[in-house]
Amino acid sequence: MKKTDIMIIGGGIAGLTAAIYTSRAGLKTIVLENNSAGGQITTSAKIENYPGFEEISGAELSSKVLSQAVRCGAVFDEFDPISEVNLNDRTVKTKNELYQCGVIIIASGASPKKLEAGGADELEGKFIHYCAACDGAFYKNKRTIVVGGGNSAAEGAIFLSDIAESVVMIVRGDALKAEKTYVSEIERRKNIEVKFHAEIAKVDHNNECIITAKDGNVIKADGIFVFIGSRASTELVSAQLETDSQGYIVCDDEMQTSMPGVFAVGDVRQKKVRQLTTAASDGTIAAFSAQRFLFNYRQNQMKKENGEIK
Repeated sequence: MKKTDIMIIGGGIAGLTAAIYTSRAGLKTIVLENNSAGGQITTSAKIENYPGFEEISGAELSSKVLSQAVRCGAVFDEFDPISEVNLNDRTVKTKNELYQCGVIIIASGASPKKLEAGGADELEGKFIHYCAACDGAFYKNKRTIVVGGGNSAAEGAIFLSDIAESVVMIVRGDALKAEKTYVSEIERRKNIEVKFHAEIAKVDHNNECIITAKDGNVIKADGIFVFIGSRASTELVSAQLETDSQGYIVCDDEMQTSMPGVFAVGDVRQKKVRQLTTAASDGTIAAFSAQRFLFNYRQNQMKKENGEIK
């Protein structure tokens, strides 16, 4: 069994920010990430709202933050997937190791909600995608559909409009919920069409996607990109912690969860605003909270050993 002061589950901006602070404080810090550093942000082709960068790609920003965390002393491992987490004992089991942790910081983020339409499962990864920056290049001069009306959907539609022949946005409500700058850009682009009060009931294919809307209209397209929200990635810990009705981890202003010594940061926790800046803020707060927890815990252990407290 290996021992570490801080175990961070997830290597997105929140987790890596926490790693920077805990490592700089001299605490042995390990970051475990099942995919790649940066989390969902790596799929963003352009970021314009992170302080200090007028424009930067998600992949580049993630790389910079990871490099900084490693320079500060954090150990980053993306090749050893987690198989079990015991929050009560604060142990983490991976494919190759068992860790005893002083503190666990959960930064596992969220995953995209899947399109619930007939035939969608069979077409996932072929005609149905969840990342425009990853798969948009396959649709040069082709017809695409974007499902959703928030910031992610708007960003995806704008990105695709530079590549594809056309983009049709399918929006359930009566307006786009994206930021005003995105909405203005969508209105400016001639090859983006927005259909309100629309949903997709069925998806079929015969060398192309034939998307059947719930109003009975058939929309032909070569590919479909889905941006309809996300679900907290809490499969390993949800039964051990208090979560809200949507599965997000409940914690206080100090990022403390219902389990002592366990903190949650970023998209995985219950919060109203999910932005890169709030993720970094969560990571910072959790790092200081973790330091205080470890200090108090070790002080109490010393007092027990000296017989000062029972």
